[in-house]
Amino acid sequence: MGTRPQHSGDGAMSSEPRILDTTPGGTLQERLRFAGSSIARIGGLLLAVLVIAGVFAVLSEGRFIGIANLLGLLRAMSTIAIVGMGLTLVIVVGEIDLSFGALYGLCATVLAVSWMNAGLSVYGAIGLAFLVAIAVGLFNGFFTTIVKVPSFIATLGASTLIFGFTLFLGKTQTYNPAYPATGRPLDPAQLSFFTGLSNQALPFGFPMQGLWMLGAAVLFAFLLGRSLFGFRLKAIGGNPQAATLARLPVRKYKFAAFILAGMMACLAAVLDFAFVGSASPSGGQSLLFPVFAAVIIGGASLSGGRGTVVGHPARCPPPGDPDQRPGRPARRHLCTADAARQRDDRRGRAGSAHPAKRSMIGARPTPGEPSPAREGVVIRGLSKRYGDTIALADLELDARPGRILGVAGPNGAGKSTMVKILAGEATADHGAITIDGEPWSSTLGWRRVAVVHQEPQLFPNLTVAENVVVGRERSRWLRHG
Repeated sequence: MGTRPQHSGDGAMSSEPRILDTTPGGTLQERLRFAGSSIARIGGLLLAVLVIAGVFAVLSEGRFIGIANLLGLLRAMSTIAIVGMGLTLVIVVGEIDLSFGALYGLCATVLAVSWMNAGLSVYGAIGLAFLVAIAVGLFNGFFTTIVKVPSFIATLGASTLIFGFTLFLGKTQTYNPAYPATGRPLDPAQLSFFTGLSNQALPFGFPMQGLWMLGAAVLFAFLLGRSLFGFRLKAIGGNPQAATLARLPVRKYKFAAFILAGMMACLAAVLDFAFVGSASPSGGQSLLFPVFAAVIIGGASLSGGRGTVVGHPARCPPPGDPDQRPGRPARRHLCTADAARQRDDRRGRAGSAHPAKRSMIGARPTPGEPSPAREGVVIRGLSKRYGDTIALADLELDARPGRILGVAGPNGAGKSTMVKILAGEATADHGAITIDGEPWSSTLGWRRVAVVHQEPQLFPNLTVAENVVVGRERSRWLRHG
């Protein structure tokens, strides 16, 4: 859409101003297509569940679909859901956690031993259990992000260590608050508080753990869908290399994902301990496959970058299909795009190894337009060498707000080098750059120039607009849009 690019006499391309809408979401047709695929996927899963429920209802003469049984299933499902929400964060960020089952048993055992044997109050014992979960999350994050051990191996080893330590700590015993091992009865007020975490009498017999699950679902749905934290998790999981180029704190977010996964496993362990009234070291060993199945069937991708709490895939329009509608202002005042790949093999490669002087010239000011000294980007005499290779030689370019400027040239002409210098990812040897009249600096370039790299530096699971703003979000807490 817009006017076709016109070739100038020096081989560069420019165009008349056109508006590019960078609002995420794509056209109405794209939205309907993705909504239809999500509905079809959820509908197929729901149909399978209904068929299985119908079969069991017939075999049990209707008892399977009774209210009491369905509420019991909801209570049992809440444990898998709560643990799965934490695992979803780890998978979204592109990692794997196999230690949550063993951690579930460890947290329950730490709570029981510290409360029933060591004499710690139930409040302190619960806090200690969560501290242990945080420590395990830090352990997993350290070996995954610092030591660079693949998370599959790191968390598998952690699972074995945790289970062995749990057997040692609990002496392979099962703990029941009604029968303390020390023979001393527990404080009735503390026991009432503990059992009340999962045994409150709610209307219609609704399980208390179902209420915890709904609260956690709302929180995690917000984290993944509307918060900056979730947006960056998906960006990191989609392409860690691009996330590093975008200066995202990759390690910090991976640590946070492992810690939150550990805390959710601990929460499920505490709630189950309070409901059942007993805790054993092997209590969480059966959770591994059900939780993974729930997370993957619910829409998370093992390759990272995608996952939701509500059970359907995240909306991810193709990055190559931005919504282009004239008449709406662009979100950013400047878009710098790399030129299309050159077909050098078809035209010959003679002369492509040595870029010509002033090989890329931008659009020149015309009468009545703002002076480039006040608005836009002005480059004068920009040069860059890599050893004996000349990447840029006295480049001059003007780019003004509202205009999309295409820069073309053969391989080695310096297109990518120019973009990297503008974005602060490379340093020029000589030359001057101003942005809206301000002398260029690495900080200014980073804040004012957004670069969407060609593959493999793209975030394939994000839209074009999201690729542009990632790492430069206006809000510290909420996702843009």
